[in-house]
Amino acid sequence: MRLLRLLTGFPLCLLAWLVLGAKPTDTKEFVLVEQFEDVNQDFIAQWAFDQRQPQLQWHSDTFGTITYPGKLSPSGKSMLRTGGYAVRLTGSRMLPPGDYELRLRSANHSRLYVDGELKITAKPPVKRELTAQEQAEKQAQEKAERERQAKQAAAQTELEKSLKRIEESQLSGEEKERRAKAIQAEVAKMYEDGPPPEIQEHKLVISSNGTPIVLRLEAAGEQKLGEVSLTMKAAGTGSARLLTSRSDIAYSKTGWKGWAEVEKQRIQEAMKNAAASRIAAWNRHWEQRRAYWQGLRKEHLQIPRNLPAQMPLQNDIDRFLGEKLATSGITPSGLTDDHEFVRRVYLDAWGLIPTYEEVLEFVADRKPDKRDRLVDRLLSDKRWADPWVGYWEDVLAENPSIQGAIPNTTGPFKDWIYDSFANDHGFDRFVTELALMEGDFPERGTLGFHTAVLSDVPMADKANIVSLAFMSAQMACARCHDSIINDYKQRDLFGIAALLNGGEPVGIPDTSSVGAKPGRRKPMVSVTSFPGDKIAPQWVFDADKKDANSLKKTLQGKDPREHRLLLANWITENPHYAKVIVNRVWQRFMGDGLVNPVDTWDGNSKVSHPALLEYLANEFVWSGQSIKHIERLILKSHAYQRKTDFRLSDKRDDSGRLFAAQIQRRMSAEQLVDSLFHSVRRGMDAERMAYDGDYGYPERLWQFVTLSNEEDTELLGSARPVLQGVVSLATSFGWREQRQNPSSTRIDEPTALQPLSLANGAAANRLFRLTDKSFYTRLSKKELSLDEFTNLLFLNVFSRQATLKEVAWVREALGNVWQERKVEDYDEAKLAKEATAKSILVPDHNLANEVAKELRKGEPLTQSLKAEYAERLEDVLWAMHNSPEFQFVP
Repeated sequence: MRLLRLLTGFPLCLLAWLVLGAKPTDTKEFVLVEQFEDVNQDFIAQWAFDQRQPQLQWHSDTFGTITYPGKLSPSGKSMLRTGGYAVRLTGSRMLPPGDYELRLRSANHSRLYVDGELKITAKPPVKRELTAQEQAEKQAQEKAERERQAKQAAAQTELEKSLKRIEESQLSGEEKERRAKAIQAEVAKMYEDGPPPEIQEHKLVISSNGTPIVLRLEAAGEQKLGEVSLTMKAAGTGSARLLTSRSDIAYSKTGWKGWAEVEKQRIQEAMKNAAASRIAAWNRHWEQRRAYWQGLRKEHLQIPRNLPAQMPLQNDIDRFLGEKLATSGITPSGLTDDHEFVRRVYLDAWGLIPTYEEVLEFVADRKPDKRDRLVDRLLSDKRWADPWVGYWEDVLAENPSIQGAIPNTTGPFKDWIYDSFANDHGFDRFVTELALMEGDFPERGTLGFHTAVLSDVPMADKANIVSLAFMSAQMACARCHDSIINDYKQRDLFGIAALLNGGEPVGIPDTSSVGAKPGRRKPMVSVTSFPGDKIAPQWVFDADKKDANSLKKTLQGKDPREHRLLLANWITENPHYAKVIVNRVWQRFMGDGLVNPVDTWDGNSKVSHPALLEYLANEFVWSGQSIKHIERLILKSHAYQRKTDFRLSDKRDDSGRLFAAQIQRRMSAEQLVDSLFHSVRRGMDAERMAYDGDYGYPERLWQFVTLSNEEDTELLGSARPVLQGVVSLATSFGWREQRQNPSSTRIDEPTALQPLSLANGAAANRLFRLTDKSFYTRLSKKELSLDEFTNLLFLNVFSRQATLKEVAWVREALGNVWQERKVEDYDEAKLAKEATAKSILVPDHNLANEVAKELRKGEPLTQSLKAEYAERLEDVLWAMHNSPEFQFVP
């Protein structure tokens, strides 16, 4: 492990020093850095530091800053800045007697004090409008800088991963050292920088008598501060150096970069320390909130009790359904058998088929409560969160093609969804954190929700998403005119947009109006708002908040964050919201909603089982708004565990479906793709999935983004055949590569592309190939009879035993090659070493076209099994995974 301790154990900043050939400064830090928020022109005019409390402070050894912490919210995450910010650096420095030239480098308002006396006052340069050529050059430079930063992050991750692979390989020590140095040299190239950026410099000559000099550097700006620093050189000497409290750093290409990396780590540590107490307080708030909801629990009043003895009952859900089934004279279908149930519940709870070991363990359990215990075990695992990410990505229109100043903020947003479910946060917290739009990369937050692609009014788009997701209110028509399908006006939508906008009125642009206008035909729709109208905050879903004057008083004096908090409170305390959420959960596991469509209904809509909807909404609220609690109730019900029966599943009355049997459901794209990889028990082993710098290597489909993203394509090149194969397969089964619009359901109709993608696509062919990594290679090498092998094969793929007909089919395919399937002189250790060595030679983000061609061919067949057997088993695996049985939830 010596190599890993030497290289991968270094912090990022020290690695930068190593690569750049510079040395870290003295570890003692004497410069106090304080950061102040919400700075405006009045603050700058008065330099009113003493009237404010710093949001953040940390110690440094350098009189300068180049990166700045984001504005921290009370939840401990970064939030959007609505004003400027300022920094104050205070410290002392002992200089030998003599004259020194100080240079204050700043692009904003700044001041320098020496021994308490103001010496330099600087103002930002007068801005002028750039020419078209200058603007194009600026955009090109900004783009190049984003690419450079992304490559640096990718290179660092690749270094650590490649070094680990080298260390774990069986290469000689000398060869390990050689390859490590080669990789390190590649990383060093990524860190090459131009000279420090040219900004304003203000010179000052000071004299030292050998006693400490007290320095105070202040800088403020309404936008980005950029670099603020002091450089120093002895009068009459050559190059300047960054001034530190102890020793100085050469103000050169390498020195500046090394300083920037060290400062970056300081900032991250300061942010982490400052955020910790806020995060703890935020968590305590939600614990108290959950306790509040749980304290409201009381006895349900409408649970049916007098049901026929033959009506199957496993919990209260079955009582509500059973009452209507009894009235309709319908007997529901029976329970699934154990093999069907274990496959269904694994797919729904984890999004994966079970392994054959998990199937056998469950079937062998003879205790009567084994189904309840399995549900509890699955829901206690963090993998429970995986299936929910893809669902809420669609509902919230998580768009993975954001470009421009923020190349792609989708990564943190995906992670936030995952963390919310993995930690079983109350759904009121989910709604609140979404509305607050706080937390950027790598905080796993919702700041990216603030951004909309190609939108003239982003907050109006987000208002429609929020209304659909949580209030089942379709307001898309109100984007440009008063709705023709319901009573919502354009100002209703824009009023919610103003709440999301922090209380600032949102103007209706000409591009978002179809109103009457000279040269435009008279609209066929109602228009009561017009271009240029500024719409103040409004909330249409509560009668007591519709009055504009009353609402204005409620919002008076609230800051932008408080406006968003109020919006979230109004949503999560509305009785209709609770019914919307449980109806969504019901639809996901039962194939149909108690009300349809799940994202467009109100108090006048038909509800198949009103009392059940009320019961589930109460349980949701009284559990502390826990999605997991509602899922648990559903999964443990007889209704969920019933067999599929086409004759019974579509039985209805005037108000909707009776749920007499489970509805036959196709696997979602996520279930299908993830289960294919799970079947062969190997990771995706794909190239880097990069956005916003680096998102690493995906292991589940929800971690994928579109590969047509212009920014990512330029960063990674086109050599990503493994990723592309997975994306092509997933999109053919309904995965949404880009989500410009919210969607609560996917089109699950079969298409001609689906069997073609699964039968002939690059991803499927790679999966069914009998390589050394395949589970079916390892299974083939076990000491089993062919019939034993066949049963394990069918248990692993279909979660059931093989039928006699299927046993005969496998015998016909493999019987005459089974006994001689193994290669006798196979040296497993030697071939494993060769495979490991070959796998690390080319970093993923830098694949050449020739390497990509090799990857498209797939990995070589295992040499531990004879080629004829391997090819025949591949045909068997291909046929099984392409069958309709594999693609449907039982």
